[in-house]
Amino acid sequence: LPAQTARGLLAQMGRAAAAVVNIDDLNAAPVAPRFFTDLVGRLQQFCGLEPSNAQLAAALASAAHRGGRSFDEVAEGAFAAAISLEPDNPNHRYNRGLFYKTRGRFEESVEDNRQAITLGIQTDGAKWNMGIAATASGQGTLALETFRGLGLKLELSPEVGVTPVIFPVL
Repeated sequence: LPAQTARGLLAQMGRAAAAVVNIDDLNAAPVAPRFFTDLVGRLQQFCGLEPSNAQLAAALASAAHRGGRSFDEVAEGAFAAAISLEPDNPNHRYNRGLFYKTRGRFEESVEDNRQAITLGIQTDGAKWNMGIAATASGQGTLALETFRGLGLKLELSPEVGVTPVIFPVL
């Protein structure tokens, strides 16, 4: 394959890596470790050849995130590169926010999802992620406002401890 075609194909595979792993299992061991090791390695090579290609960086970030915790450093660096190269692309912020949420870095997830929303992301996923991360990071008021913005009828428990308790209003 010509190099340009190979880069494009690898970028598509990196983005498609999200489909290989169920979003509910993002903290589980990778389902195909060799596949992800090979894919991440090849994407790293091409990112080195084209450091100004935001789509390759985003594909590397996606593949590394789905590849498991052993690739966290690679994923975080690739997310940062994609955001640096395309700061107005809300998808990069949303995807890094999801990464942070799955890694228990809830305050960082809140901020990235907030940025994705501000930049005009076209999915409620950023709001859901922000609400979940706000709840987990003890930001009950923000979580409540976020979930209410999604049409949920919820209240914040008056017995707020470290983690806020949000319950449905009947």
